[in-house]
Formats: sequence, structure tokens, C-alpha cells
Amino acid sequence: GNPLQTFVDAICNGAPMEEITRIKFGAVSQPKAVDSSPSRRLDVALRNLAKGAQQGTHKSKRTLTSCIINELNKAAAGDVLHSQFLRKKSSKESLLLLDDFCCTAWLVMQCFSTPLCIFAI
Repeated sequence: GNPLQTFVDAICNGAPMEEITRIKFGAVSQPKAVDSSPSRRLDVALRNLAKGAQQGTHKSKRTLTSCIINELNKAAAGDVLHSQFLRKKSSKESLLLLDDFCCTAWLVMQCFSTPLCIFAI
């Protein structure tokens, strides 16, 4: 296909939608999921592409150029199993899902802790 469209598809598939940041409440630091800006998404996607291509050359006779092409083709196809580039994004997204679950569980515990303590008395 069109090489430029392959590049655009790879960047779109590998760009993270959300990131984790730390928010401090007094002395307590808590992770929070936040949306990424479009320029930040592009920067992170290009950095992960470069890292994935570099890792592909480790202990290999393949050139960096062939590894970049390989990563772009796999990312454009959405191949999470064989693309270091997409694997990095999916591992961060699973952390975000876990963070959202933990925050929801914490809120539920906070909401129900007061009524349960009243009934225990």
C-alpha cells in the first residue's frame, strides 16, 4: 500500500490516549489517569517507535532501517503480539484500567465505610 498511509496508521495505533500522572493531596501522592494532548501523543508514539526499532536490533544482524520498517508495518496492521511499539502502549493502557478500577474500589469503600461503622455500633 501507500507508505505514507502505513506510517500514519502506525502512529495512530501506537499513540496513547491517556497517561498516568501523580496528584498530591497533602502528603499523600495518588496516581490519576489524564488525557494526553495531541502533540504529546505524537511525541510518545515516535519515542516508542524508536525504542521498539532499537530493541529489534539487539543481538540481531538486522539493520536499524529494516527494524523501523518492520515496526511500522506491524503497528499499522495492529499486531500487538509482535510489535514492541504497540506492546508498550497496551501495557500502559492495562495499567490505566487497573488504576481506574482501584480508584473506583477505593471510592466505593469510602462511601460505604461510614454507614457500615454506624450499623456496627
